[in-house]
Amino acid sequence: MATLRDIAAHLGLSVSTVSRVLSGKGRVGQDTIDKVLAYAQEIDFHPNQLAQRLKSQSANSIGVVVPDISNEFYAILFKEIDHRLGPAGFTPVLFDIGENPEREREFLGHLRSATVDAMVVATAGSDAYAGLPRDLLSRVVFIDNRPAIPDGFAYVGVDNVRSSFELTQHLINRGHTAIATITGSPGESSAVERTEGFRQAMEANSLELRDEWIAHGRFEYADGYAKAVELLEGPHRPSAIIAQNNVLAYATIRAVRRQSLSVPADVAVACFDHIDTYEFMRPVITTMLQPLDRIAALACDRLEASLAGEPVDNSEPLNSVFRLGETT
Repeated sequence: MATLRDIAAHLGLSVSTVSRVLSGKGRVGQDTIDKVLAYAQEIDFHPNQLAQRLKSQSANSIGVVVPDISNEFYAILFKEIDHRLGPAGFTPVLFDIGENPEREREFLGHLRSATVDAMVVATAGSDAYAGLPRDLLSRVVFIDNRPAIPDGFAYVGVDNVRSSFELTQHLINRGHTAIATITGSPGESSAVERTEGFRQAMEANSLELRDEWIAHGRFEYADGYAKAVELLEGPHRPSAIIAQNNVLAYATIRAVRRQSLSVPADVAVACFDHIDTYEFMRPVITTMLQPLDRIAALACDRLEASLAGEPVDNSEPLNSVFRLGETT
């Protein structure tokens, strides 16, 4: 039986475009509409029953769950998702969990009660999805962090292990051997994977990795500042620190300056996802950037495919992009 993905591949269109045509939602050119409908009729295509039920009982809204909307990374990601959902006839509804996994359980109630039709979730490590029925799980696509369930979910993210390895290798190539990292909660897959990439790079270069050079905390400014101070005031001060997100990097640079040290002369700093839209911040932080536009586009495509009952392939992670700044 043909699927939306089969039709999209045959016609050279995106899954979301085919879905908009067949659901009658969103703006699509007449030529494209005619082409999709003609081919659907030719192969006797009938939309999945779940997708049909969603259409008939739709609230026309998609919940977008983020750990911290004050982080520019998630603000831009929400905007990118909005740009794709709007033309499809859906309104994104923001749920900010404030880095509190328990709030995810609360927001998940909106999906259970059909207040929203589906959800795009950047989980903070909640276990709320473990017992989610299959029909509800098919209405969720995860981004940035994987949920604490073994399989059967749609996910879009980057290769964090590889990205962290490359960022660490950059510092090693700059002559640093005493490198530390400030990471997020062990419950967040991105933190686990970035720490693993850091470990692999240090081991590949036969460098010493002290236990205290992996500072576990949360992806929050206060935690980042406290962990940076501990590293800087410890008996074995690192010459470089990798902050595993942009907020931790801002906290680290502040801590370095409060110690009357300078970046990068005394301590180099690199991070993930330093986004400076207006090129205002100085120094510019060396960073690995996730492709937010691609993440948003794939998240919407995979959500629609999942709703249509199609198998979702999570096997190909996206690649981050290295950007050299002034802090290394």
